[in-house]
Amino acid sequence: MDDIVKQAMAKWPQVPDCYGWLGLDARGNWYLRDERAQAQGAFASGLPGSGSWADAEQASAALDALTDAERSAFQTLNSAYTAKHGFPFIIAVRDNSKDSILAAFQTRIGNDTETEFTTACAQVERIAELRLKAILP
Repeated sequence: MDDIVKQAMAKWPQVPDCYGWLGLDARGNWYLRDERAQAQGAFASGLPGSGSWADAEQASAALDALTDAERSAFQTLNSAYTAKHGFPFIIAVRDNSKDSILAAFQTRIGNDTETEFTTACAQVERIAELRLKAILP
């Protein structure tokens, strides 16, 4: 078990085992697999971690200051990616710059869906790791 997981378990001992807690439906929307959590409703944007975390992460890669041309390129790639794979493009923004995210989009859109699903899941895990590191001592 990773040290970060041990630290999280020590800080929040009442939180149940989270393995397999996040799912992706056929429309590309994330959902919580736990029925009680699911009953509380979907993520506001269809993505986990939207809101203040995501805003700060996007700002760290200057995604909050895109030019019209850059925004159009990102939207076009995201639409094509979602149409091809059936789920949204996911990347740990804090590990990247605007240019490296664009390059990853261009590379990953050519992957097969199975590879991309595995990559997306790994990126969700990395996002969670970065967020845990930000709040744990």
